[in-house]
Amino acid sequence: MRKRFIAVIAVFAIFLAFGEQPAEASSIGTWCDQEGSYRAAIHLVRQGPTNVVAETLYFDGSSGRVSMRVIASNRFIDPESDFGDGFFISASGALELFDNDGHIRTARRLPQGATASDCLNR
Repeated sequence: MRKRFIAVIAVFAIFLAFGEQPAEASSIGTWCDQEGSYRAAIHLVRQGPTNVVAETLYFDGSSGRVSMRVIASNRFIDPESDFGDGFFISASGALELFDNDGHIRTARRLPQGATASDCLNR
């Protein structure tokens, strides 16, 4: 039993080391968020029925990862945000960024096969 547990932990560590997602995770999509000279690629990954992870790669090479709560199939909020930060995927497929004050801006969905660098290098 102990060897099996260690083997499972080792496999999971390999997935984490290579950026792989657990089997139940699925990509929702990637969006390009830009305003003026600011650019970021936002990738949403569903990790179960109530959790979505927002992985953001910024134009300066930095990155961030936020675990978000699913409010509806197309609406996600950051439960740790004091400002009500969240995302809404519109009928057109755009990613609407919002907070308690309302709409912030719209990020465009990257086409199938496009990568974060397609957004960040424009």
